[in-house]
Amino acid sequence: GAGEWWLLSAAPAPDRSCDAIRVYLWTGMMDSRDPNAARLARHCQPVVAWVERQGAPPEHIAVVTGQARGQGNIGFVSAMLPLMQGTAALPALRERVRQTRLSDTQYYSYVLTLFGTGWDTRRFRFDAHGYLVSDWSRKCSR
Repeated sequence: GAGEWWLLSAAPAPDRSCDAIRVYLWTGMMDSRDPNAARLARHCQPVVAWVERQGAPPEHIAVVTGQARGQGNIGFVSAMLPLMQGTAALPALRERVRQTRLSDTQYYSYVLTLFGTGWDTRRFRFDAHGYLVSDWSRKCSR
C-alpha cells in the first residue's frame, strides 16, 4: 500500500543485465515532452558515461554498488542508441551495429536491434502520450 517500500535482500546482491537494458532502451525512446523523460534520462547518465568511456554498455551492473562489468552484446549496443543521442560515442556505436551480423540463435539481440535501430533511423517514435508514430513511407534497406 501507500508508504511501503521495496527492500533489497542482504544476499545475494542483485545484478541486472537484460532487465536494465530495456529500461535504457525505453528511456531513450521517450518523447522529450513526456514529463518524466528528463528525470529518467538523468537517472541513466551513469551508464551513458560508462558507454562513452568503454565504447559499449556493460553486461552486468550490481544494483547495490553500481559496479559495472563485462561488455554487453550487440543487442545491448543497439538498445543504447536512443539514449546515446547527441554523444560523441554514437557514431562508433552505429558503425558497430551496422557491421555486426546476427546469427539465427540471437533472438533477443535481434529484438533489441529492431527497436534500437528502428528508433535511431526514425522509422518510429512515441509521442508525448506514448502512442506509436511510424514512418511507413520508407522502405527498409535489407
